[in-house]
Amino acid sequence: MVVAVITVHRGNGLLATSNGSELPLLYIVVAVGLALAGFGRYSLDATLGIANWSTWLSWTILGGGTLAGFTNVLARRLPTPSLPSLSR
Repeated sequence: MVVAVITVHRGNGLLATSNGSELPLLYIVVAVGLALAGFGRYSLDATLGIANWSTWLSWTILGGGTLAGFTNVLARRLPTPSLPSLSR
């Protein structure tokens, strides 16, 4: 969603009616909230016994994803303009 906010929605304001960044920001907030809330009592992770992630690991994964998004924005190539054809 970092890439979407920066490349597509930047400069359009906040509201989604003007193609703003409202919806991607909502997705970011929900993802962070779910990651930090932890696993639920009835989740598949708790049932399988793999619900032992700590808060620092969640922050590390969220930070890594954000860093990967910014890296993607910095590394993307803009389309090159096409050259006129030399054939007649």
